[in-house]
Amino acid sequence: MKQSHIEDNESNSEFLNNVKVSQEEIAKRRILHKHVLGSIGVGDSPINPNTRHIFNDFVEGRIATTEEVREKLIKYYSQIKNE
Repeated sequence: MKQSHIEDNESNSEFLNNVKVSQEEIAKRRILHKHVLGSIGVGDSPINPNTRHIFNDFVEGRIATTEEVREKLIKYYSQIKNE
């Protein structure tokens, strides 16, 4: 299951070179991500399209830890706050 943004932006070899976690970890993240998206869909919480790529990168293994996700989100929202 490839994300369309991956196909648009990277070749298969570039994608594989950027993966920082095992295929098993990616499979777990994909399942968890589906559950999270499902629960968001049940509620009325919109998904921020400007940060969606951060979560997709985590799910697909290009971001290794939740700490990196947190740092990227803090950086993004700090820029908005300071504008």
